[in-house]
Amino acid sequence: MRIPLFLWNSLIYNKILKPLSIIPGFERVYIIPDKELWFVPFESLVTKYTPNKPYHKLTYFIDQQTLVSYHFSIRAISYLYNQIERNDTIKEINRVAFTAGTGRTEAEESDINSNLKKWMKKVSSVIDKKGGMTTKSLYDEFSDVNSFFAFIKAFDAVVFAAHGSFEEHEQPKLRLNSSQTLSRRDIKKVGQLNWELLILYTCFSGDGELRNGEGLMTLCRAFFERHVQNIVYSLYMVNSKYNKKVMNLFFKEIVEPKSSNVSFARALSAAKRKIAHAKGAVPSDWSGLLFIGDQNRSLFN
Repeated sequence: MRIPLFLWNSLIYNKILKPLSIIPGFERVYIIPDKELWFVPFESLVTKYTPNKPYHKLTYFIDQQTLVSYHFSIRAISYLYNQIERNDTIKEINRVAFTAGTGRTEAEESDINSNLKKWMKKVSSVIDKKGGMTTKSLYDEFSDVNSFFAFIKAFDAVVFAAHGSFEEHEQPKLRLNSSQTLSRRDIKKVGQLNWELLILYTCFSGDGELRNGEGLMTLCRAFFERHVQNIVYSLYMVNSKYNKKVMNLFFKEIVEPKSSNVSFARALSAAKRKIAHAKGAVPSDWSGLLFIGDQNRSLFN
């Protein structure tokens, strides 16, 4: 007998997360997945299996208001908090770069021109309205990886919208232009970056080779190793209208005056929770956008 996917889903929740909910402080959770669990977005686990219920009417773990973020290892989390404790003053985010790569084909290029660039302009206009913060949009302006990093290092936060790819036996890559790609190897050659926030709005930026004892070798991990402490990335494709809605809500949440102290982690969680219950949305539309980093860090403190 085949067991329905959402029954497996609820079994994972009941075996792993539900027993932990009685522990004080479970309102905040760092998840360090093991093996294939790297490919599970835990917020999408259903708390109760209900056959034939529409996706948007299911009750997910994200509905419990538990703040969830991910990390690669206990050592990585210790490093993160050691860095936070050493910094007496929080670095302000004043300059935000929006950068888009090009596609390999005319169809991909058309997608970037008609969708990604428009989306980036819309989001940057939201941030520009906030006093003391400037944005810069960059479209296919770099001839190679070195010139890209030489220019973009000076920014405090970077939003990278481009085509990403990961194929078996190959490194995950982002496309900078029609002939240049950005791989983990390229990122590891770069010096310290120190961006306060990196949005990898690219397909499969959280996917990669699964190594025993180490976890996934991903693009976002390579950036973290270059001292980028807060990263939003994707396990899946980011080609649905709901993905864009999640990110639009995320940016709106972190820049609006009434919520200017909302952390990156909490803003992303709130945005995903709203889209999870939008009619027509399926879990892969929202749950694959994940956060690694300091759960307290916001745009302004």
